[in-house]
Amino acid sequence: MTRVGFGYDDSRGAVDGRRLLIQSKVLKALDPAGGRFLLEEPDGAIFRGDDGGPCFRRRGAGTELAGISVTGLGQESAMISLLPHEHWLREEIARQGRIWDETGN
Repeated sequence: MTRVGFGYDDSRGAVDGRRLLIQSKVLKALDPAGGRFLLEEPDGAIFRGDDGGPCFRRRGAGTELAGISVTGLGQESAMISLLPHEHWLREEIARQGRIWDETGN
């Protein structure tokens, strides 16, 4: 699993724009029905700036979006799988496409 996020500058109290690629393993399911999984943290560090960022996995010869990071400061690293939400996501993407076609925006 590769999580993508941004670096955090403590002196400014803000994300500093450095892109981070964090390699993690899925350790266990925290909420299988909701698709929440605990991720391994390299060196036990919790990275700020990756909450809400994408989690990718290798599949065959390619890479696919597997979930969204839900790591928060002081919390364990986790991700929400897209699989339980796939039907809703596809409906929303189709709906937005129809709106785009109707309005041109």
